[in-house]
Amino acid sequence: SGKGHMVDENSLRRLAGVTVDFMIISVMMAVKVDTLHKYLVPFLLISVLLTVVTPAVIMFFARKLDKFSFERAMVMLGYCTGTGASGLLLRLVDPEFKTTAAVETGLMNLFALVTLPFLFIIFLMPQYGIPYLIKLELGLGGAALVILLVMHKTGMLGSKSSGSSAS
Repeated sequence: SGKGHMVDENSLRRLAGVTVDFMIISVMMAVKVDTLHKYLVPFLLISVLLTVVTPAVIMFFARKLDKFSFERAMVMLGYCTGTGASGLLLRLVDPEFKTTAAVETGLMNLFALVTLPFLFIIFLMPQYGIPYLIKLELGLGGAALVILLVMHKTGMLGSKSSGSSAS
């Protein structure tokens, strides 16, 4: 609508950088050293395992998409690693938003609101314990499998096996 000249992208980038730095420092300051020492080995094992497994699973499913598979994979990886809200990974691979991935990300946020009640349930875990968490995760995993099956049966999930197209 002709108002793009009012946005100072350089200032926005700097503001985003400062807020991310502030967030990282806040997280580091909130961690107690004795707690970190106590749980360092399990924390590192889980971190390394998820650092390998998460992108592998995302890329496996992304290869089945017909268009913009790499860009869509970067969006999902961003959401799984906490950078989805800023769109950082998508911005790196599609800086001018020539693909539909940016619009799809916005729409995905609307559907993500459905999961909001589950986030509140997770905060109750200390009260209900690990068995409840396992049941919840199995239920959510089952729902995800049903969604994937429906997507496959309706043709929304293609059968492409490799690569990304930049059409």
